[in-house]
Amino acid sequence: MSRPLGHPAKRPMTRPAAGSGPGPAPLPAGFSVVFDPQTQFVGTDVLFGGSPPRLLRLNPAGQRALDELRRGPVCSPAAGKLARRLTDTGLAHPRPPRESGAGGRPPALARRGAPKACPRRASGRGGRGLRGLSPGKAERGVVPPG
Repeated sequence: MSRPLGHPAKRPMTRPAAGSGPGPAPLPAGFSVVFDPQTQFVGTDVLFGGSPPRLLRLNPAGQRALDELRRGPVCSPAAGKLARRLTDTGLAHPRPPRESGAGGRPPALARRGAPKACPRRASGRGGRGLRGLSPGKAERGVVPPG
């Protein structure tokens, strides 16, 4: 079978599935997004906003991923990829998953140096309540490591 010169063989065009292929890493599972107040939903498949402003049209897989993101955190690869695109373009802002510590409270954040509240609290109670700390040290803001 001969082909005319300069005309390559036609190959069927295929699209990769949502969430596959190269590109930025998807937003991790458990993360959610909060849409920017400037983001406008023009239809079920079109969003407008971001910085710089842009129009984002979603295919059916993107619409399903958007529905997932509106209901809650990222669960599927397609939702993770869409969430990353929305956050990278400024249409939405990421929210990390809440992890509860003991008693259902969020875990304490690691602190550097001496917390400022401890010396004031210690000096307000005459230095009582903090072991190994005399009232004079509490007033000067000296807190032992620990």
